[in-house]
Amino acid sequence: MSTPYPPNYQLVEPAYSSTPQETDKVSVAGLVLALLFWPAGLALSIVGITRTSEGQRRGRGLAIAGIVVSSLGALFFLILVAVIAGSEVGEDTDSTPRTTEVGEADDSAEVDSTAVKDDAAAAAASEAAAAAAVAAAYGVLSPRRSSVSFRPL
Repeated sequence: MSTPYPPNYQLVEPAYSSTPQETDKVSVAGLVLALLFWPAGLALSIVGITRTSEGQRRGRGLAIAGIVVSSLGALFFLILVAVIAGSEVGEDTDSTPRTTEVGEADDSAEVDSTAVKDDAAAAAASEAAAAAAVAAAYGVLSPRRSSVSFRPL
């Protein structure tokens, strides 16, 4: 009986491993945390990229996605801070100086307590709205609820 292969050829094992590669759990955690808390997600995604660089583990795409999502979260946070800071800076636009004559009463030192209360209430409302916007964007605890809420993907 003849052999199915010519005499000069040998059977060679495949170069790839027959066992499936393990997905890097740090990369998965980096992507999940990037959706919830971008600084931790960014750090874990960077660690995940270094762990998957040699090709021994799968999950490099997850780590890259974690970096992208974390970067978008950081950008959203910086824009939110800039908008809030810009709105507080531009509130006082009355810069005309007041002059008084000798013997005339200067009413500018008197402060209307209702105006101060209204300003404090408006500032508290804007801070609460900003905190609610950040909480809603990241799906974290809201001040009115005691449970965690998640946004659908």
